Amino acid sequence: MNTSSIVAKIRAVARRLWSSFAPLPGWVEPLQVAADLGCRSRRELVVENAILRHQVNVLRRNADRPRLGLVDRIRLLLGASLLSTWRKTIVVVQPETILKWHRGGFRLFWRHRSKSWNRPRLNADTVNLIRDMAKRDRL
Repeated sequence: MNTSSIVAKIRAVARRLWSSFAPLPGWVEPLQVAADLGCRSRRELVVENAILRHQVNVLRRNADRPRLGLVDRIRLLLGASLLSTWRKTIVVVQPETILKWHRGGFRLFWRHRSKSWNRPRLNADTVNLIRDMAKRDRL
């Protein structure tokens, strides 16, 4: 037996197996699975799986329209930051919503950073002098 006949037999067996599983609900194309396993890192697949599981848990909550709490939002934001294909993966909210949450967190971070605790306070005379100068010369 040569190598090409062995490969042909393996392919035939694989086709028969895949065709027997095709009618199952939730069936994923084998080529897509092979592409995921071959091209994506294990870390990326684990993160995607965690995001998908979290979304299923959110949707299982007993409500017509489940509300996302702070922990839910943080999990989705972290998943989006770790995953390159997050727009396809996160389906419970729109991508614009994720970006809005990210911008809001970024704004809070820099607002907190700009309020330096170590900076000494200006005395009242200096503050009054600056305000007086600003009134006199607007430019």
